Amino acid sequence: MKRDYSNEEPMPTGGKRKVQLPALLEFIKVLLQQWHKGKQKYGHDLETFNGRNVFADAKQELADAWVYIIQAEMENKELRRRLYDKD
Repeated sequence: MKRDYSNEEPMPTGGKRKVQLPALLEFIKVLLQQWHKGKQKYGHDLETFNGRNVFADAKQELADAWVYIIQAEMENKELRRRLYDKD
């Protein structure tokens, strides 16, 4: 059976696992790790008016995140094809 991988998503149906709480807990974990990593690297917390262009920093981080999202999407599509489109 061929799957439709278009951008048109149907309304959600009953799923298997709830996502929000695990996502929140993972976010907190990663945020704390990044906070610690930044303190180790820079010797202090992130502060306002620190001489950097926060918009440029954020755009660069967002661009990196976008590339990782596309990579994950590509890998997911390939795995779904392997699982469901056995010809």
